[in-house]
Amino acid sequence: MATVGLRFGGRTMDISNALTSGNSFANLSLHAAEEVDRRLQGFQPKDQILKDWAMRLSSISGVGKTAEVAFLHSDPDTTDIIARAFDEASNKTVENIADLAREMKNIIDPLFDHKKTLTENELNIVKSFGTYIRA
Repeated sequence: MATVGLRFGGRTMDISNALTSGNSFANLSLHAAEEVDRRLQGFQPKDQILKDWAMRLSSISGVGKTAEVAFLHSDPDTTDIIARAFDEASNKTVENIADLAREMKNIIDPLFDHKKTLTENELNIVKSFGTYIRA
């Protein structure tokens, strides 16, 4: 199994345990970023790619549950990486786990709404988030 690591502050975090198990979240993130590019260029969307990414993000973060229990089953490195990716993608800083869970739901929920057309801003947040995770 390949090791996935991200560098923060001069150290590499091994995130293989949460982000690469099963269907690799890092690879799903890359595919999600590519899907956003296709959509922004006017190509026919492949909704399943973003739904798969959103489902995996929801699963590893626990944001499908109440804000009080979100991220409780994630290891600290995974939670930190998700928070940093969110900060990078949205130019917002979250102060606590409940805020992070709420903001992540704001990213994830529109991807499951069949009636909603994603805005360019929503797509760019997904792309930035996905690119950051894949870096």
